[in-house]
Amino acid sequence: MRKMQSTLLMLAAAIALFGPTLALAKNVKPASSLLTPDNAAILLIDQQESLLSMVKSHDQASVKLNVVTLAHAAKEWGMPIVLSTVSAKQQGPMFPEVTSMFPNLQIIDRSTLNSMEDQNFIKAVEKTGRKKIIISGLFTEICVAFAALTAKEAGYEVYVVTDASGGTSLESHTVAMDRMLQNKIVPMTTPVVIAELIRDWKSPYAKAGMNVLKDFRAASEALKTSKK
Repeated sequence: MRKMQSTLLMLAAAIALFGPTLALAKNVKPASSLLTPDNAAILLIDQQESLLSMVKSHDQASVKLNVVTLAHAAKEWGMPIVLSTVSAKQQGPMFPEVTSMFPNLQIIDRSTLNSMEDQNFIKAVEKTGRKKIIISGLFTEICVAFAALTAKEAGYEVYVVTDASGGTSLESHTVAMDRMLQNKIVPMTTPVVIAELIRDWKSPYAKAGMNVLKDFRAASEALKTSKK
């Protein structure tokens, strides 16, 4: 009898200690800050060969691969995407590997270094209907930072893909990212963006995510082989 009472007391103590935690666990929901294909849009800014050739903060081929992967993700999941160039007559077109995925999408060419000062670009972003925006661009310290900071102040939740962007020097890229971090802009890398958009291998998003990952891995391996 005493042994049973002791066991019951221990059980009661355990419930008192862990009960609230177990109750809380049942009510846990995914963080509202997490990205999904249904709550985010992708903005690719100034991804042009002439600008890529001046990137010194990252391997240029890797940056391009990551940009193409983000575009592929948008296509597979049907996510809103905005494509924009700066002074295309002088700097050349956006990567054809990206634009070929969206043959009917108008590419917004600008004179402004800050895309969020161009009315056509602003309208395109607003038209997505999304408050979470994923930004990739060249250069990190100019076209990415200016757009990200402006969008943040305008009320958007801004995520910058660091390995799908690049600076004219490692210092320029690093300082720009530090500046954005101070303004609560979220840094991410391409594989993490894809993983976050999937999040569950049993989700409706998983099949499209596997297509993106398959091409990303194949292209990554081909890139490694080409450098040997």
